[in-house]
Amino acid sequence: KTFEGRYKIMLIWLPEYLHPTAANALLKILEKPRPHTVFLLVSAEPEKLLNTILSRTQHIRIPPFTVAELRHILTEQHGIEADKAARLAHLADGSLQAALTRQGDNEVDLHEMFANWMRACFKPAFDQIARLAEDFAGLHKVAQRNLLLYGMGIMREALVAPLQQDSLLRVTGDEAAFVEKFSRVLDADQIDVISEELNKAHYYLERNANPRTVFMNLSIITAQTFKRITT
Repeated sequence: KTFEGRYKIMLIWLPEYLHPTAANALLKILEKPRPHTVFLLVSAEPEKLLNTILSRTQHIRIPPFTVAELRHILTEQHGIEADKAARLAHLADGSLQAALTRQGDNEVDLHEMFANWMRACFKPAFDQIARLAEDFAGLHKVAQRNLLLYGMGIMREALVAPLQQDSLLRVTGDEAAFVEKFSRVLDADQIDVISEELNKAHYYLERNANPRTVFMNLSIITAQTFKRITT
């Protein structure tokens, strides 16, 4: 029973997102913890924590899954076919949750959707961009966020593609062909701009911003970024 145990354990998930007031309150507790009390802080971005909190904790780093480990888990434990498991594992960046979330988008072809979107922004064809923003707004919230995560993954591939190191690439087939062409018209600075805007859009959607507005604004910024490249 709980009251019979000697230790009390407090699990705090993603403490980097605590409000500053709450973070400072936690710091005071960590400075003078009660006897037989253990705090477990599970953080994805520990660098965002207060330095004073970091200095009062013991750090245990849990590495992400390798591509091979993810592929094995997806095929053996979740029954996903080998080709699809390999593609998900490469794009998940070591996160099993990300791979499983993207696996649920059976009805959405993220590659075709993202490629058509980027082509419309490159032209730019604002009538098509407006239609796509409407289409994206009609997707399930998870699919909307997955589209942006997929885009960030493609930006990463476009950044490393010019290095001509196949071991660094995580895409194959049509995705690899798209990345190869995409990387020809983008330099590192432009990739950074688009990646940052994709990340911002994902942040806004997580906080229930209007998806139509988010995707339209992102499309305009992306088109402007392409225009700076082509002029």
